Amino acid sequence: DNTGRNPQILLKKNPPSWMKETLQLLGFSASDWTEWTDQTAVVSRLVVPKLNYVHSTGATIQPFDRKWASKRMISNANSKTQQSERIFLSRQGQPRRKLSNFNEISRILEEFDVEIIRPEELSIEDQIGVFENAEVIVAPSGAALANMIFASDATVIDIKPYVIYDDMWYIVSEENELYYSFVNCEPTEGAITKDTEQMRLNPTDLKRLLKEIV
Repeated sequence: DNTGRNPQILLKKNPPSWMKETLQLLGFSASDWTEWTDQTAVVSRLVVPKLNYVHSTGATIQPFDRKWASKRMISNANSKTQQSERIFLSRQGQPRRKLSNFNEISRILEEFDVEIIRPEELSIEDQIGVFENAEVIVAPSGAALANMIFASDATVIDIKPYVIYDDMWYIVSEENELYYSFVNCEPTEGAITKDTEQMRLNPTDLKRLLKEIV
């Protein structure tokens, strides 16, 4: 904005659909990017944006950037999905951090009218609509929680592996003025890392948190 220039965006060859959909929701069109197929290039000017990231290895606190992206994407989204105010983000289709006692947990979620969704099955536009409407967000720690940037006045329950605490989703919750809580899963036999294949969530812990919130 300060330079008045509109640099061309370089994308990798055959970018995934979510990447192009995200750019379109940010207000860019196909004419604004180029799919780069070569290995090297010579350019007269190159803009390399800073990556203000959120990751289990650390986080960069930068609410302006994430709020800018959220505002633009919400304004351009037109989701037509039927949206629930209480959602659970399932990782049962993922290789890591899925619940070993999912059937047991799903009965508790049903008791509290929490809808189970699989974010990877939704378009980016529909994910925006789901999170924008959400009042309660329950999820095992994972990338889908990044969508909380589209939420407002919501409560987040972050389900973490056994004896693991990182502050990445707390940071994003604070940036968006959301209420954040977390619960650790019970130890799984043979699990020694935080990215366990299976996690067991104590049903009593989840029920207690949902009673406090709902």
